[in-house]
Amino acid sequence: VITVIDASLQNFQTRTTGGFDLTFNYGLNLGELGVPVLKRIDLSWHGNFLLDYEEIGKGQDEGEQFAGTITSNAGSYAQFRWNLRFALSGDWWTLTNKWRYIGGAEVYGLYEGVDPHATVPAVVYWDIVAQFMYKDFYAVVGIDNLLNKEPPFFMNGGPNANVQTYDFIGRYFFVKFGYTFL
Repeated sequence: VITVIDASLQNFQTRTTGGFDLTFNYGLNLGELGVPVLKRIDLSWHGNFLLDYEEIGKGQDEGEQFAGTITSNAGSYAQFRWNLRFALSGDWWTLTNKWRYIGGAEVYGLYEGVDPHATVPAVVYWDIVAQFMYKDFYAVVGIDNLLNKEPPFFMNGGPNANVQTYDFIGRYFFVKFGYTFL
């Protein structure tokens, strides 16, 4: 018995998207102020506002609007996303905190009030990375999704979540060592 056929690859006649990005960066050099250990503070914020995302399939006259929705094939078209980065640096180290926000979305094809799973809530992930440098050697240690935030329930996703958009692994530790040749 065939229960699902997923024909994800499609030819589109037209795909139109619109929105805007905003970025804010601020840095303060504390080394010039004589602070002994902490030399620099950096703050950056990048936001994405999706106002329109329409696809018109081949042979169709009317388009489908995806802005503000989430689909099982392509992930979330959340209307608002942002990343906030806060970093502290010294002569041989940097500690970075990053918060990633993905706005809530309506599940494409379901209707609020009719289906209890018609919306997916907003999600915030917190990542921390420490980098240490000595001459041409460096080490990076980090934790992504520090609070082990699970992806929101999404009944149209294969494992009841949307792996194209959300952290599916959970808390993730990593270590990287390197050497600069120059």
